[in-house]
Amino acid sequence: MEKGSNPEFLRQKYQLEKSPEAERAVARKESRTRERVRNIPAERIQAYLDRLDVVLNPPPIKGHESFDRKARNLSMMKRFMHEALIVKPDVATEEYLGHQQKQARALGHGDTDIPDDVHDQITRAVQAIAKGSDIGEELQELPNEQKQMAEEIVAKIEDQKRSLDKWIDYLATDDAGAAYPDWFRYWAMRSVTGLSSFDKDTKTFPSRDEETMNPFPELDQAVLGKVRDHVEHDRIYKEQLAASRQELERAEKKHNKERQLVIGQKIAEAKKQNPAAPVDRERIIAELDMAPFDPSTFEIATPVDERNLEPEVQSALDAKDFARLYALEFAKLIPTSETLLHNTTGQWVKYAQGSEPTLLVQSIERHKTGWCTAGEEVAKSQLSRGDFYVYYSQDESGASSIPRAAIRMEGDKIAEVRGIAPDQNLDPHIAPVVGAKMKEFPDGTAYEKKAGDMRLLTLVEQKTVAGKPLTKQDLLFLYEINAPIEGFGYDKDPRVVELHRERNPDEDMLVVFECDESQIARSVDQINESTKAYVGKLEPGIFDQLPEGVEHVYTKFPESRIRRQSIEIGGKDEQELENLLERSGFQIYGYAKSMMEHDDFKRSLREPDPKQPDWKKWKLKSPEEAKLIRLRVEDLGFPSGATTDQIYARAEELGLELCPPEVGPQFRLQYTNQPMNEYVYVGMKQISDSGGSPGVFYVGRNDDGSWLRDDWAKPADVWDASYEFVFRLRKKPLRP
Repeated sequence: MEKGSNPEFLRQKYQLEKSPEAERAVARKESRTRERVRNIPAERIQAYLDRLDVVLNPPPIKGHESFDRKARNLSMMKRFMHEALIVKPDVATEEYLGHQQKQARALGHGDTDIPDDVHDQITRAVQAIAKGSDIGEELQELPNEQKQMAEEIVAKIEDQKRSLDKWIDYLATDDAGAAYPDWFRYWAMRSVTGLSSFDKDTKTFPSRDEETMNPFPELDQAVLGKVRDHVEHDRIYKEQLAASRQELERAEKKHNKERQLVIGQKIAEAKKQNPAAPVDRERIIAELDMAPFDPSTFEIATPVDERNLEPEVQSALDAKDFARLYALEFAKLIPTSETLLHNTTGQWVKYAQGSEPTLLVQSIERHKTGWCTAGEEVAKSQLSRGDFYVYYSQDESGASSIPRAAIRMEGDKIAEVRGIAPDQNLDPHIAPVVGAKMKEFPDGTAYEKKAGDMRLLTLVEQKTVAGKPLTKQDLLFLYEINAPIEGFGYDKDPRVVELHRERNPDEDMLVVFECDESQIARSVDQINESTKAYVGKLEPGIFDQLPEGVEHVYTKFPESRIRRQSIEIGGKDEQELENLLERSGFQIYGYAKSMMEHDDFKRSLREPDPKQPDWKKWKLKSPEEAKLIRLRVEDLGFPSGATTDQIYARAEELGLELCPPEVGPQFRLQYTNQPMNEYVYVGMKQISDSGGSPGVFYVGRNDDGSWLRDDWAKPADVWDASYEFVFRLRKKPLRP
């Protein structure tokens, strides 16, 4: 974070230095550093902001650098803020049903009564879903009308969560850290939590309370950048004005002091000449050639106010009112019409590193791009680090003036690619233009999949609009069954969700599975020899019952797929495995390597020989196939997470077994096409690392490459519902 260049802002706005959270941060800092934090507001506020910085950018745990503390902290922060700020299920139900009654009356249907039992049924269903229960199971017994009402209430709650999470996620990014100082982000986040979505009639963001059903304000980074500019320019002008006034006050004091000194000298001389005569002070002052202080006679530079602010903006700045400032700028945005989006004729313009940001800012500031670069301070910061390319398409007059895409560089590498669709994704027409530009950059090939995915998504969208059926390959892509759809924005392209809403999953699964409804089992007792797919809750013994050829297993289609992967294990000792990993370019982190050097790991690679007491002389196990099943903790029936022991027990109950430890390095070696930012843990008997903690292997891929690491897995350790484990399919006995 940019350190608190203006903590005084937070003192004036919130008196933050006196808050309990600042007190705790000061106490923590004093305990850690053994140095006293002075009782100065700026230092106490900065101690709190520094603490937030540690939460959002925590240092790695020594020996466990692979553990993503930032992701864990953000997840905890979101859970806390959801609990405190998101409308409660019972309140949401009450508000929604009350609104429905008002709507019915407004439409002339008179007073409608919602029976208590219907009210209670909907409330219970919404509460259960909010706690993690499957929405399909909770609503299946409800009549269609009640089911629709419950779905709409759940959707409104989820919309609130998503809109709040966008602010949390963005303000915690490195990009936001480079663009905005810590005090500004605190002010923005604290303000947003008390606001509702934009009211187009009043052009404001109304305040929210515990009964508010609308989402939080829309995050627009361009607007946020303009608010930062206003506050920063206002601060600089007011500081210059205050400095000018102080200089003027010093000059006035000096003049008055000198004048009084001369007057005093003249009075003393008059008394000396004639001590008995009264002193005529007024005459003495009149005879002096020293008038009272006149500011116009002093050459003191008064700052020129170049802000050109509307009175509303100045009033909001004086009040430090984020809601009004954000609303005033938000209302000015001009979205590009759909007609103009179809025209992609235009040109790329390069703004060179180190250049002044004025032209860049002026070219995009009134367009609804969502780019934080629309703020002058942000643009200046970004241009200091690399070139900035903008593609402008033609407006109504034929001039290339409509910003459509941006490529920001950090040195000679691409830092980000952004469009003007929601969440800064590329709009559906501009992707080919950006894809062609990518080829000019050395690292442009890294963006080829994203450009390809955007082209495919546009084709699927066009088919849907035209009413054409989607093929199996279209559906595999749209439902992200084999790989996630990657775009250029901060969040997933919203067209994915919109297209999902247009689909009927029950019909689509027949195309994807290439079967009819009778070949899809929904429970264990429906499994038979003709079963081609299973879609339903994982019941005890399911993997013992499923026929060998069933490759499609889902707890819910299409989002909850149970993946199968087969690898070969056996035939290699610990040193061969380590050498293979290193030669193949995979990283092995310290504690994972120490687990591979542990006797428990070495022994597991070998076949027991009762005639040979020294296990180190046992022969290696023969190569064999290991059929693996990948499951999220949630798939196992734990929507709120579970302990290691609970996860292992449930996996065994389903017909799975723990993997041999060798699966860790072998899975890493053979899983060569792992998607970015995916992490899979190995369900195995724990092995102590060099620090003495029981651990399991896990494989992942991120910006650091593909690697094998370890993580602690004590029996009582709790794993989040989203964590994914791999277990081995229990071997079925050979038939006689």
